Amino acid sequence: MVEMSATPASIAARYSVTEQAVQWLLDNRGSGGEGDGETAELLKKLYRAMVLNASDHGTDDPWEDPLVYTGDFSLHVTLFGLDTAHAKTCQDGKGFYSRVFSDSETRWAGTGSYYASSLATDVFGETSSGYLDRIRSQNMRSLAQAVFKTSANIGAKTIIDRIADVQSDVDDLADNIETAINGIRNDITALKNRMSAAETDISNIQQRLTNGGL
Repeated sequence: MVEMSATPASIAARYSVTEQAVQWLLDNRGSGGEGDGETAELLKKLYRAMVLNASDHGTDDPWEDPLVYTGDFSLHVTLFGLDTAHAKTCQDGKGFYSRVFSDSETRWAGTGSYYASSLATDVFGETSSGYLDRIRSQNMRSLAQAVFKTSANIGAKTIIDRIADVQSDVDDLADNIETAINGIRNDITALKNRMSAAETDISNIQQRLTNGGL
């Protein structure tokens, strides 16, 4: 960074130049301005990309719209909170989608109809906002209720906790089934042994009858 003189005369001169530059931008920001049209278009492009439609109500001059981004907090704080660590964590080159989806998921980087689906469509399988209507029509006020049926069923457990509970129940059922099957197998074995013993007794009786001349 170039060091500037701090003398009062130099500061006043630079301040005057800054005022003139700002005033020029104000005077030449519209399409009808006589100044640098390219700069005006770049300013409008920046405005559209950052705050377009983020106003309480529209005016004839969009540059003077009362924006919702007013007060003590910036858009940056709205997104990342007051802790700068959150923003720095996201500056790893991965982007939002790779933090949500697998690194091998390339669908978000493609073009065409295959890549045009919204996240809501991928989650709910709907091509429009119909998924909201379906949830609300079942008197479900949130996605959590759509997953758990009622909020009372959520408690302090996460989805993974509930899946673990189901897995535990399945494992218990499998163990019970295995125990029952082993019991049936033992009963069948015992029955076969009794049948074998009965066949032996019958054979002995037949032999005695034969020996007795009957």
